[in-house]
Amino acid sequence: MNPSSNSTKPSFLNGIEDNNLDVSAASYLGGSGDDSARAVDISLDGQTVIIGGQTPNHSPGGKPYSLLGGGDGIVMRYDSQTNQVLSNTRLPGQVRDLEVNPNTGEIAVAYGSGIAVLSPDASTVIWSKPMDRAERIAVSSSGKVAVLQDFPIGKSDRVTLYSSSGAALQDWSSNSGRRYFQDVAISDQDGGAVVITGFKQARVDLQVAFTQAWTYDGQARWSNYDYSSQAVDAVNLLADTRGERIAFGQDGKLYSANWVNGGIGYSIFSREPSDLAQKVTEQMVITDKYTNSYNTSKVAMTWYGEYDLKTGGLVKGQGLVTRRSDGKGNSITPDAITADKDGNIYLSGSASASIQDRDSQKIEGQQVSGYVANDGFLAIISPDLKTRYAWTPISSAKGTVIAVRDGVAAIATTTNFKGSQITDNPIQGQAGGGKDGYFLILGGQDVPVGTPSPSAPTPPIPQPEAPTPPLTQPDITPRSPIRIEAEKLKLNGYQLNTAAAAQASGDQFISLKTSGTQQGTAEGVFQGPAGLYQIQVGYYDENDGRSAASFSIGGQTKRWTFDQKLPSNWVSAENKVVQVIDTLSLTSGDAFMLSGQRQDREYARFDYVDFIPVESNRAAESDPPSGNSSGPMAGEQESPYSLRVEAESLQLQGYQIKSVAAARASGNQFISLKNSKAKQGTAKGIFNGPEGLYEIRVGYYDENDGQSAASFSVGGKTQSWTFDQKLPSNWVSEKNKVSRAIDTLALQSGDAFTISGQQQAGEFARFDYVDFVRVGSRSTGANSMATTDSLGQTLEDLTAVGSTTHSFVNGSSSVL
Repeated sequence: MNPSSNSTKPSFLNGIEDNNLDVSAASYLGGSGDDSARAVDISLDGQTVIIGGQTPNHSPGGKPYSLLGGGDGIVMRYDSQTNQVLSNTRLPGQVRDLEVNPNTGEIAVAYGSGIAVLSPDASTVIWSKPMDRAERIAVSSSGKVAVLQDFPIGKSDRVTLYSSSGAALQDWSSNSGRRYFQDVAISDQDGGAVVITGFKQARVDLQVAFTQAWTYDGQARWSNYDYSSQAVDAVNLLADTRGERIAFGQDGKLYSANWVNGGIGYSIFSREPSDLAQKVTEQMVITDKYTNSYNTSKVAMTWYGEYDLKTGGLVKGQGLVTRRSDGKGNSITPDAITADKDGNIYLSGSASASIQDRDSQKIEGQQVSGYVANDGFLAIISPDLKTRYAWTPISSAKGTVIAVRDGVAAIATTTNFKGSQITDNPIQGQAGGGKDGYFLILGGQDVPVGTPSPSAPTPPIPQPEAPTPPLTQPDITPRSPIRIEAEKLKLNGYQLNTAAAAQASGDQFISLKTSGTQQGTAEGVFQGPAGLYQIQVGYYDENDGRSAASFSIGGQTKRWTFDQKLPSNWVSAENKVVQVIDTLSLTSGDAFMLSGQRQDREYARFDYVDFIPVESNRAAESDPPSGNSSGPMAGEQESPYSLRVEAESLQLQGYQIKSVAAARASGNQFISLKNSKAKQGTAKGIFNGPEGLYEIRVGYYDENDGQSAASFSVGGKTQSWTFDQKLPSNWVSEKNKVSRAIDTLALQSGDAFTISGQQQAGEFARFDYVDFVRVGSRSTGANSMATTDSLGQTLEDLTAVGSTTHSFVNGSSSVL
């Protein structure tokens, strides 16, 4: 976002497009009532994310514990490597704050009616204290715990220091109903320090920030800012200021985040913390209009930075402000600050319209929703404050907090967004109702919930140099998709139609035109073998209406709208598309139903339903199966026998294997030339299916930031093409995942094939798979692979992933 600095960029931000926060997981947390996620930290091994909050009517799963009488407060432990909940611990009242002991992994918790130190697995209480209004908590490596009690206006706030066994050691009071403690941090460095930040109501129209540090034995170490109203008046720096958050980063340094109302240059933060007469010059880092608080008037903004633990002096600091469309400054306030071991700063909070490039921001390759009110945000800034690596909004979220450790970062917040937050590998994919907790993980394993945790590979035994081994055969297993024609289903309201231009599967489709009804259903029964299937629906999406549609099976329903802007207002091959419903575990006898509703001149026309095996029930025979052992239902027929070869299973030269959740890749991986020293590469394999006539398709990603040259070769014939479609993404995502029909060729087991690609600009020639779909027996003279982009046949893509739809005309491919 800014000119590059020489700092160490977090690894989970490497290799991703600008304005895209590449998460490994994102999920809701909550039930039908009001829920919250207010606190977060990470275990010492950097694997387990610990989230605190309140879920009165919801259990996220995992092993349950009830401590200190239980209640609606929750401490949830979440494995960032498998994306599943390990445990949920119940406490009496909302968990307001928590922190992990940096030496033992024990968890210090402030909750509704007290404080407690829990074992690292949150299963037992090590010690606890009943306490009113415990708002913030911090724990040191030696186990000392500092707790801040936030009392109502008119009463003194209090910070208490406890030993590792829970004995009270020190107690500090704000000593005034007009002096407020906002946060506390603790460290064993330099003999131990307890650091408190807050503000005082210096007079009715002036608030003044302060930060104070004490030793473990109660002696004052230093105090910064905390100027009198007279001193502030004398230099005319009358912007209100508050210390909001204080923390020790993973690098051991002290970081502070502050609230300013009225401009940094008109505040005490423009001066040295201990000398109002001395202006801050080199320590203040200004890089752009968002760190320069001009044209701001009286709006709340943020001042954050690093401070010297020994003196309280400013090491470096920076302002942060949002900007309205007219250029005026707008509000942004901090909720949390920390730093990783390399000194990169993580800042989170609440932002009004708008952060930089807000409408271009993405999470996991998906566009964030438009601004409504009170974005939560995460900003990641280089140690020298010269580069803002990320600045991402979370729609309608408050109390956004952040933790980071050993290459993993976690964000937790509370949202009442009326739309849908972006989810990825979620434990809960939809809002529960009311307010919900919501969290994002960066740097974990980007895998579906419950994937076994990866283990370190055994180091290879050194071997003498050997000649290049022969080309191995990839692991390809025959599959038998099942197609059910829509016209063979039990119809209610629908009528059968036929049109030559439709090029319908089975020559017929169903439609509400001339039916006399506005809506209809088509019911059937799945009678294939039990297993995991990807379900796809073929239909016609015209440009003269917006039909509502749904597919239901096993108590689950997927809804969508026929709303694509395709070049036809009539049923034709130009608007024949595929909707991927979901990947579900099915058994023979499962009933399903298609539903459609006419809108204007869109008649909710359906062609077929495909059930494509994806894992456990792939056929292992050497010849295509002749049918289902249970016998097909009326109207059911098997789709062509097919083999899929994952690109990552091929013999690679120049290519690297990648995994990105937004890609929705088959097998969860694809191959890419990005970060490879080579500008071109090949992927070689051997066809190992039965002899026959096969339609060959290649799945790949066609981005809009380059034009990679590509080719596919088999049996001495080559087809070449260019990744040159104008699709809506410059990053690997389901929006630009396409499938190319190569040709129909006679193949036999042992035929070698090669995919080739060449990087051009930001296009890295990414491939996902090769499909071989058997369409007939071997015939003489069948091999006539074209060497241009003009193959004379029309194909439907039956391997789309997510909700992307595809059509293929004259040998080319396009995302519709």
